[in-house]
Amino acid sequence: MKRWATLADGTLAFRAQPEMQREEQIRLGALLDSKGTVLREECKAWIEGNWLELKTRERSRAKEAKALRGGNGDNSERVRELNLSPHNQDQRDCKINTD
Repeated sequence: MKRWATLADGTLAFRAQPEMQREEQIRLGALLDSKGTVLREECKAWIEGNWLELKTRERSRAKEAKALRGGNGDNSERVRELNLSPHNQDQRDCKINTD
């Protein structure tokens, strides 16, 4: 996938990302000059639409991967388990004597 960025002058530029299909890379690369600037103004809408579609796909993959890892970003249950652990209670009760 390519990440598209709008430059200061309003043109779009891209940075390489490996998720993009080879055919998409070739097609998009043909629309850009060596600096990553869009060669034809009428191509911007297609490029922006393609980027949004790929970004949506990437987010879906990330959510699925996160769910497979067993989390929705909230690890409060695990924190509670650690806080209730007798081993951790012993550590909390220990005080370092600096005298």
